[in-house]
Parts: sequence; structure tokens; C-alpha cells
Amino acid sequence: MASRFTDTEKYKDNWFIDLRPSAKLLFYFLIDNVNGAGFWEESMRSIEFFLGLNEKQYLASKTGLSKGLILSDDGSILYLKNFIRHQKNLPLNKYNNAHKSILELLKNNVSKFQDNINYFNSIPCVHVLKNRGEIIEIKEENLGAYQGLISPTGKGNSNSKGNSKNKEGKHLFKNSPYFDVDKLIAEIGIKYQKYDINYYWEAARIYSESKGMMYKNWKATIQGFIRRDESDGKAKFKKQSLKEI
Repeated sequence: MASRFTDTEKYKDNWFIDLRPSAKLLFYFLIDNVNGAGFWEESMRSIEFFLGLNEKQYLASKTGLSKGLILSDDGSILYLKNFIRHQKNLPLNKYNNAHKSILELLKNNVSKFQDNINYFNSIPCVHVLKNRGEIIEIKEENLGAYQGLISPTGKGNSNSKGNSKNKEGKHLFKNSPYFDVDKLIAEIGIKYQKYDINYYWEAARIYSESKGMMYKNWKATIQGFIRRDESDGKAKFKKQSLKEI
């Protein structure tokens, strides 16, 4: 029987306090029933049997939890955000036996979440290999880079700092049209105007240069950074927008 950590501080979180009782019940159910990586395949039969909720009540409860969930592209799988972090499994380490199954579950499921792929790509990994307590290898990267290494195509990670563009059309941030910060600000979209775009531009620049990361669409990548920070309560806003939020 699996045992899982629970965050007792949630009872002080206004988001959790304001949830309806049925949404709190669903939240507890998901913590207990997602797999080791945080995925749960929807089952209305389980919801009715274990929680006593009908479909209308379930949908309302799921909507209440939307801040903490990511739905697969077809809506059949739920991902409980921050589950891995709350289970004390971040950063992920491919040499850690407990993390190997999590990495495998992520590998088998993230392709079903293309609309939110940047969230998964940003999951931190620090691979530490030890021999008799001595560190003999350490490598920091995010899940997106690591998945390139374990890709079933066997092509490996093509994010080489020496190449400005790879065969898939991905490129370094400095070669993106959105390296022009004014263009990024102009085209980022109305819903993102309240955020500090200069901050996220700089974050993308450092991320690309330090990790050699390449993407086809850096505007979408930066939008993903913002959505991730917003969901984690860490979004950076423009100073003049604080009173409007």
C-alpha cells in the first residue's frame, strides 16, 4: 500500500479554503489515486462509487480545482500539478531508483498534453551518480532536455549550443524573431500584458544560453513560463499593473 505526503499548510491557503466541500473531497481523492507522476485517467464509475458524486457535481468540482489541474488534450486524463514536488521527488534524478518509474510515467504520458507541453518540459532534473558516497557525475537539465535523451526515436538531444537551428525547425532564443523584446511585447497577447514581459524575456535568454535549449516558437514558450508561474503563484507582474490585479 502506497503512503503519500500531505501538505498541512493547505488549510491556510485561501484557494483551498474557498473550495466547495465536493471539490475538497475530489482533491483528496486525486492525491490518493493519481499514479506516481501525478496522472489519473478519468473514471466516472470510480467518482460515483467512492465519492458519491454524479456527473454534474463532478464537473463542477473539477472546475473548482482547475488551478491545480492540467487536462490532457482529449480531456480523458488529469494531471495533478505540483504532485511530484509535494511528494518530495524534485528535482528528478535518473539514477534514483524511486525516480525511474516517475520518469517513465512522464515519458509515456506527456505526449498527450501538447497544449501544456511547456509545463512538463520545465520540470527540473538533477542527475547525480554516486559511487560509495562520492559524486562521480552530476548534470542539471529540465525534463524537456532529458526526454530528448530517452526519445524512442533514438536521436538523442539535439539542443546543441553549436547549432543555431536543428532539423525539426527548433532554434535558440537569440535566433528567434522574439529576441526583439519590443516585438515580443507587441505580440505576446492582451491576456499577458499585465505581466513583466522584460523579466520573462530575460529568463528565456538565460535559459536558452545556459542550457542550449531550442524551441520552434519562443513566444509560446514564454507564454508557458508565465502560465506556469501564475499557477504556482509566482508570476512577475508589471509594477503599474499591481493595483489592477
